[in-house]
Amino acid sequence: MDIPIALVLEPDFRPNLSYSFLQSAAYFSRMSHKIEIEVTDRSLQLVEYKANSTAAVIFAITAVEAVINELYTDAVDGIKEAFKNLDPLVSDSMALVWNDFKDKENFFLKFNFVLTLAKKPTFVKGSNPGQDMLTLVSLRNNLIHFKPEWKSTQDEHKKLEDRLRGKFELNPYAPDYRPFFPDKCLGHGCAEWAVKTSIAFLDEFYIRLGKRKYTNFWSADSKLLKTQWV
Repeated sequence: MDIPIALVLEPDFRPNLSYSFLQSAAYFSRMSHKIEIEVTDRSLQLVEYKANSTAAVIFAITAVEAVINELYTDAVDGIKEAFKNLDPLVSDSMALVWNDFKDKENFFLKFNFVLTLAKKPTFVKGSNPGQDMLTLVSLRNNLIHFKPEWKSTQDEHKKLEDRLRGKFELNPYAPDYRPFFPDKCLGHGCAEWAVKTSIAFLDEFYIRLGKRKYTNFWSADSKLLKTQWV
């Protein structure tokens, strides 16, 4: 007699990467800081130093983009807990527009749409944390879509420098004659600023929705968001 074989059904699972990306950004910030405070032969570490700083910037932005995409997906999947204490219209409307929104690169629009639905203040240009977030986006875009410019005739790089000047400590290993972007810009100071800017933006978004800070959802792992080695 044939014995029926029981089917083992694996539980469905939807991985989220936003917090992992944010942890990665903080990790690369710590690694760039470690080079600053521990390495004596700087010439051997300059490649790693700039690589860590660049990675921190890219992962910091990627984390923010992932957060809002995951929230819209929560709406589509009907995860009510994510919208607790909010009008059901918020998640219902997010689910309706997701197919039109999901491929849009303007994540600022995605965040503000949610805040508008919830009748909360939106992020605006010229006021932080929104303005710093937009500046960070500009930095990321200039890195990902890098277009070289002569120091004597800078255009986009000079605009970026004007937006970033004074926001963080510059790369201590960049010679004075080198341009601000990318040489003096990319260092631990920039990496740390990128992580903290992303955290401030995400925390403020959840506060405006009447929820805990984004980072409070992960308080047990807060050490993984430290931006300095010590």
